[in-house]
Amino acid sequence: MTARSRRIRISDALLFQSGRANLSDAALGIVRQIADSIRGLPNNVRVEGHTDDTPPSGPFYADNWQLSTARALSVLAALQDAGIPPGRLAAAGYGEYRPLVPNTDDASRARNRRVDVLILYPNEAAPMSTPTVP
Repeated sequence: MTARSRRIRISDALLFQSGRANLSDAALGIVRQIADSIRGLPNNVRVEGHTDDTPPSGPFYADNWQLSTARALSVLAALQDAGIPPGRLAAAGYGEYRPLVPNTDDASRARNRRVDVLILYPNEAAPMSTPTVP
């Protein structure tokens, strides 16, 4: 739990091949289980993608911003396909810029590669007021 939400943290190794954002069949099962548990709730949901500090290799993503965002969007799409209304969903990609631990070794980097599904508390789901310009 956080001050603004309940968080479901998923290691990227459970969801994605290295440097990719396509969900495997097993990963879709995990996301469907999450959807089943939150479908009846009125809360908005934000999916956040995170990477380690190693640049992605291969032709698919130019940097970790793109990879983390693509992964968040893949999970978001799977939640939508599993029946979560799209108006309740949002996605964010943070690249390597919000690590849980310093990226000092392989084990630390593995911890930092993750997707968080945040079930936002109702006051966080309310629209932000528009500032008045004089």
